[in-house]
Amino acid sequence: MTTIPEPGVTITLSRIYEKLTRVEAVAQRVAADVKAIKSAQHDHEERLRELEENRWPWKVLGGLVAVGSLIVGAIALILKS
Repeated sequence: MTTIPEPGVTITLSRIYEKLTRVEAVAQRVAADVKAIKSAQHDHEERLRELEENRWPWKVLGGLVAVGSLIVGAIALILKS
């Protein structure tokens, strides 16, 4: 009677090492990409903060102009009477 070989796959250590070195190379590229993304995000956040800081004076200036206009209008109304 002949024995039927069991189905299976034989993987050598050299093949495992080859795949592992590929995975390591990909992991290094991913780490470099993540570092670049973090740097870009930090730069983006800095620019947003700068824009937000430069925006508030315009709101204050607009409010002052509105109050000044009310005062001038009230004075003009009082002087007409």
